[in-house]
Amino acid sequence: DFARAYSDFLREQKAAGQKVGSIAIVNENTEYGNSVASVIREVFAKEGLNVTQVIPYSANTTDVQPQVLQLKEKNPDVVIFISYTSDAILYAKTMKDLNWKPAIMIADNAGFNDPSFVSTSGALVEGLVNRSSFAAGKAGTVSALVNDLYRKKNNVDLDDASARAMQGMLILADAINRAGSTDAAKIQAALKATDLKANQVVTGYNGVKFDEKGQNILASSLITQMRGGKYVPVWPKDKAAGELKLPYQGW
Repeated sequence: DFARAYSDFLREQKAAGQKVGSIAIVNENTEYGNSVASVIREVFAKEGLNVTQVIPYSANTTDVQPQVLQLKEKNPDVVIFISYTSDAILYAKTMKDLNWKPAIMIADNAGFNDPSFVSTSGALVEGLVNRSSFAAGKAGTVSALVNDLYRKKNNVDLDDASARAMQGMLILADAINRAGSTDAAKIQAALKATDLKANQVVTGYNGVKFDEKGQNILASSLITQMRGGKYVPVWPKDKAAGELKLPYQGW
C-alpha cells in the first residue's frame, strides 16, 4: 500500500507539471530499509517511474556526508528516505550544511515521524512529505476529536505509531463487545467479521475489514507535509487539511 501511495502521489504531481523524472532512494541497510526500498523499486518499475539512484547506508553511521554528496552530484528530482530517528536527524542537518535539496523530499515514516525528529529537526525540513496512517486532520473529524482527548491527557499529540496502537485496541474491544464473550473462538470469529467504516476509525484508513490472511483490505496511507514544525495531511485531497506546497523548502 505504501509504495502504491508514493506511486500515485508522484504520478499526480507529474501530471501537474512537477519534475519526477529522476528518483533516488536512500535506505538504511537492515531488513527494514532494504525490503522497503525493494518494494518501492518494484512498484515504481511497473508504474513507469524511474529510480536512477539507490544509496544504502548503515543506520549506525555518524556521518552521512558521503551519501548527501552522492545526491548532490546526481541532483535527482525526488528523494525517498528510509531511515531511523538518529540518521533522519543527521540527514536533515547535513543537507543544510551542504546546501542541497531536491524538488520533492519524501520520508518513509519511521524516524522522520518520531516526535523527537519533529522537535529537533522540523525547522530544517519545511515542506518534507511523509507517509503516515494518522494525522489529526480537519476539526470535527474522529481523528481530530480523539487527538484532542489524547493531548489533554498526555500533553502531546498522537503520532502514527501511537494512533495505530490505539486503533488496534479499539478494534479488539469492538470485537469483544460483538462477541459478547471472552471465549477466544468467539472473539476470533467477531474479528473476522469486523467491518468498520472510515468514519469509525481513528487512523486515516478507509475502514477495517480483514481478508482470509488477517490483512486489513481497507488500510490506506496518508501523505502529510511538514508545516511550521508539524505534519499536516495534504493527500489524498479528500483527507487533506491543507494544500500541498512544492518544491521542497527545507531550512
